[in-house]
Amino acid sequence: MGLRFRKSINLGNGLRINLSKSGLSLSFGRKGLRGTINTKGRVTGTVGLPGTGISYVKTASLGTLLGGGAAAAASKKRSSARKADSGTAEDTTETTELSPAEQQERYQQTLQAVRSIHLTCDEPIDWAYLHDLPEPAQSTDQSQDGLAADVRDAAEHAHFDNHAEWENLHALSEKVLAGDIDSYLYVIQEMHPFDDLLSYGSNFECGTDRPDAMEVEFQVHADQVIPEKTVTLTEKGNVSNRRMSKSMRNDLIQDYICSSVIRTAREIFALLPVQKVLVNAVDTVLNTATGHDEEETLVSVLFDRTAFEQTNFSRIDPSDLIEAYPHRMAFTKTKGMQPVQRMEL
Repeated sequence: MGLRFRKSINLGNGLRINLSKSGLSLSFGRKGLRGTINTKGRVTGTVGLPGTGISYVKTASLGTLLGGGAAAAASKKRSSARKADSGTAEDTTETTELSPAEQQERYQQTLQAVRSIHLTCDEPIDWAYLHDLPEPAQSTDQSQDGLAADVRDAAEHAHFDNHAEWENLHALSEKVLAGDIDSYLYVIQEMHPFDDLLSYGSNFECGTDRPDAMEVEFQVHADQVIPEKTVTLTEKGNVSNRRMSKSMRNDLIQDYICSSVIRTAREIFALLPVQKVLVNAVDTVLNTATGHDEEETLVSVLFDRTAFEQTNFSRIDPSDLIEAYPHRMAFTKTKGMQPVQRMEL
């Protein structure tokens, strides 16, 4: 199983890009990356298209990036404070065990996270606007006072460091707007739109043979993401761990997969001017007829940009949205997600 393209490049960290028949031909130098953290713990990474002067804003939870969440951070802080109070500054051993309340909070955060992956998305790129940015005049006068007013305005507006950046951006945006598939794949390779989804899935594969559409396949790893036990607190404040009911866990898995599928489509629509996005979510499931684990497609859905952009994502039910588009998904509360035949562009 997998996308049928001639060549695939492994970008590391679970990311891979597929080349079209004519290959990947564009090269604009090194990519830029910088990050900031705001007071609410949101990490904003700005990924720049090499040599163009434009960027693509990505956000993620600081707790997710640190791998421990707020509860783990609070526990680590208390551990450091205890060591400082006891005068054991040289002791590098850290207490990472969470309190019962923190365990219960972590559990609730996990449930909320897997249901709301679709709520955030990177900022869209307006390729037509970028293509129409005025060409900055070239000047031999390096002093700010010596620059013409229109040149200063263009430089400040587009943040071009030099005329070559504008040339590269103009050439790239022209190719993207013309539906050049190699340019699509170059943009995906440089922008890494799925980086902050790697906590939930892996092996994102992108490819197409059509200028108006993009296909994405990824592995969801539901068994690794969805907890098998519930976490509650007893009247005495202790942790109670019980096996999650099959129906509850199956519902969570469906919400998680559908939310991930929607988020994947949102990223592609934000990044490229395509009209269709086909998303296939695959996972490893047990074939009870053979007794072997096999990779199967669990959700296959074809999104249309016009309808998709009219969606209020903060109020949807992920599985209901999937059912509003041409799709294949088989789910029951008792059996969970079942393999389906994937759709085609």
